[in-house]
Amino acid sequence: MFIRQLQLTNFKRFTDLTIDLSDQTVPPTLVLIIGLNGSGKSAIFDAFEAISSPTKDETMLPSRYYRKNPHSEFQVKIEFADQTVAIEDDRHIGPDHLNATSFYGRSSLRQVPQLTRTQLGTGQPVNFARDSDRPKRYIDRDHRFENDLDRITSLILKDFYRSDQAASQIKMKYLQPINEAFSRIFDGNEATQLTLLELIPPLEEQVADIIFKKGQSEIHYNYLGNGEKEIFNVLVNLLVRKSFYQETIYYLDELDLHLNTKLQYRFLTEIVENWIPAHCQLWTASHSLGFIEYANEVDHAAIIDLDDLDFDQPQTLKAIYRK
Repeated sequence: MFIRQLQLTNFKRFTDLTIDLSDQTVPPTLVLIIGLNGSGKSAIFDAFEAISSPTKDETMLPSRYYRKNPHSEFQVKIEFADQTVAIEDDRHIGPDHLNATSFYGRSSLRQVPQLTRTQLGTGQPVNFARDSDRPKRYIDRDHRFENDLDRITSLILKDFYRSDQAASQIKMKYLQPINEAFSRIFDGNEATQLTLLELIPPLEEQVADIIFKKGQSEIHYNYLGNGEKEIFNVLVNLLVRKSFYQETIYYLDELDLHLNTKLQYRFLTEIVENWIPAHCQLWTASHSLGFIEYANEVDHAAIIDLDDLDFDQPQTLKAIYRK
């Protein structure tokens, strides 16, 4: 699933914005949105939420949240290879192409600094296929992480009781993909390499035991660095949810949070090339030099630059030329 063109009219920051990817020889797997703070990067993700939310739970935010001019309707229009869909305020136009799994997004406020749940199932019930625990605005906090941990526990228990796999095989099934990603992201440096050792659910009124090895030390999740938590959070989220989202536009705001430039580059490489399913497209907004470097080097990326533009005037943006 790939977007050829996105048009936003009277939407948030934009009077009339068109992002045109139709001239790309190959549909880009990665669309990187760059620009100064306040240039409207996260508003693009609000547009994805606006057009997709009726397919997930038949609700959407009030029109006034999206309208730039409160006295006029907003429109979000998306052209795919085989169909165009649009929404005008709360009215869909040609929405048949979309379903509950057509879009999957995460806000930038997704990190959980410390685990809080002391028993399984204490959160609200989650319909993973309908993305029911998503933030409705992309300035809101994303609370999915501990729901993802609950789901991993559920999957492990089902495998244990319903399959012929040995316990060691089940353990490897859930730990190995993350540890292989860690090896590529942290570049195999023994002193800084992070390895996931244990993922034990909350028991006896204690938070989950998520234990990592780093150098010669064992470290609980709560004591990881912010960048390490960011990487683990995103990997766990994709591990437990990407099976639902196989023909999907993924959008992850500020995927580079808390990471230095080398880790930014390796992390984006890992997500795009190993964790986003085939036939899907990832949109992310970033200030990251590492992300820009990656997008400049590969053929499957498009960079859209929102800098220094007057969005009170109509604007049509195409992918910028790579250096």
